Amino acid sequence: MVSNRKRITAEGFGFGLIAGVIVLAAEIVASAVATGMPGAPLRSWASLVLGFRALDSSHGTTFLAGLVVELVVSGLLGVLYAQFEWLLPAEARRHYGWQIGMGVVYAGLAWIAGLALAVGTRVFPWLATMTPLRDLVLESVFYGRALGLMFAAAERRTPLLVTPSFG
Repeated sequence: MVSNRKRITAEGFGFGLIAGVIVLAAEIVASAVATGMPGAPLRSWASLVLGFRALDSSHGTTFLAGLVVELVVSGLLGVLYAQFEWLLPAEARRHYGWQIGMGVVYAGLAWIAGLALAVGTRVFPWLATMTPLRDLVLESVFYGRALGLMFAAAERRTPLLVTPSFG
């Protein structure tokens, strides 16, 4: 049982990274179409460590910092999702619909909590001017759905352990 939990935690980080790349690609495309600025999502992520000046920067280090921050956050959110996912019954963990639904809701709530914490505590007030509804939808649909799909597929590849019942 411990090795199964370690597997799920490791998968959480890996799946979080993959889902992070997927949502980042969607954010870049959406930003390019809406504003003509495909680098805006990476600048926003970079602003969490470099400050609001990163929003106007075109330095390569800004984009690299944004990528690193986005991937670290995505991986950690994947690990946290894995901890919730671990609590589900085996049937729910293997069910694509349940996992996708849980992933979408989880990603949406995580995004709302992150924005509320960042803006509400006045640590990153410039994030309040971003496009919250579009970002919430992108995060939920692209990150959450991908995360749920990957976990369901991984659970289906793992054989169920049947415990004998006596009585």
